[in-house]
Amino acid sequence: TLSGRDLPTAAALAADARIDARARALKAAGCPPTLPQLRAAVFLAWLSGQDAPAMLNAILDIPPADAPDGPCGPGAQDSATDQPRNSAAASPASRAGSAGHSDSPGGANNASRTDGVTGSGDGLAVRGSVHPTVPLTTWLGLSGAPGEIAGFGAADAGTCRDLAARIAATGGSRWCLTVTDAAGRAIGHACARRPPPVKNPDGITDWLGRMTVFRIEAGSCSHAREVPGYRIPRSLHHIVKVRQRTCSAPGCRRQAHRCDDDHTLAYDKGGRSCECNLAPLCRRHHQAKEAEGWHLEQPEPGILVWRLPSGRRYTVTPGEYPI
Repeated sequence: TLSGRDLPTAAALAADARIDARARALKAAGCPPTLPQLRAAVFLAWLSGQDAPAMLNAILDIPPADAPDGPCGPGAQDSATDQPRNSAAASPASRAGSAGHSDSPGGANNASRTDGVTGSGDGLAVRGSVHPTVPLTTWLGLSGAPGEIAGFGAADAGTCRDLAARIAATGGSRWCLTVTDAAGRAIGHACARRPPPVKNPDGITDWLGRMTVFRIEAGSCSHAREVPGYRIPRSLHHIVKVRQRTCSAPGCRRQAHRCDDDHTLAYDKGGRSCECNLAPLCRRHHQAKEAEGWHLEQPEPGILVWRLPSGRRYTVTPGEYPI
């Protein structure tokens, strides 16, 4: 076991995301080992100055003569010395969020995110994701309310502000604004065209005011964002993930951005490609939904009703943001 303690949370999360992204890039390039094996190989390779395929040989106990090109085959060589174009803490494609709340049902929550790419020695793009959600008053330094980081849990105000600052300083970042109701459920959303003016705090209010907020469908759907085909555009994919936050199966906490986009009523059976018929499902529950005896319906956008083979019935509602 090799571990680090009392590390800066933001930097540790970014490092973890970069290792995971590198492992996934190798997997996508055809490396047969499991993702945990690939993560271990990348972690050790970067620390020891070796390439990941050679480290995989050592982990899997493959004699060099039997695997001259490594278990990933030709073309999957990894550069252990390759460095991100941005700072290490901000190198993954990161997602940050800020959220504020008023006592009225229309409380404003600002959710922001960034997307970035770092290079690798073999030409494989390294993408990662860190997704914190922070109350707006916390982000602006007006309160000490905690936020949360997807896959990590609750985070204190200082950690959230540190992570948001690192992301804002990353070139090519994308930030979003999410409006929530009094219960913390998303009711509106906007994406900024540029990051907030971190070097000019007085300009943040103007930056927020320039965003156009669109309503997230609830109750009766207007089908304003419906598309005619089966494939879901990125904008619709994004809205569904903002609304739901996690897998839509009862009790599943897998983050929505790591789930499949599922048509609740299958497209080939007349289901719409619209937010009233889409929801994130992890691969396991996506497959379960298609199994005999399972039934899923979405009577309202974001409200999913499951009927299990046992006859039990469960209702899943949209996720709640910290407020």
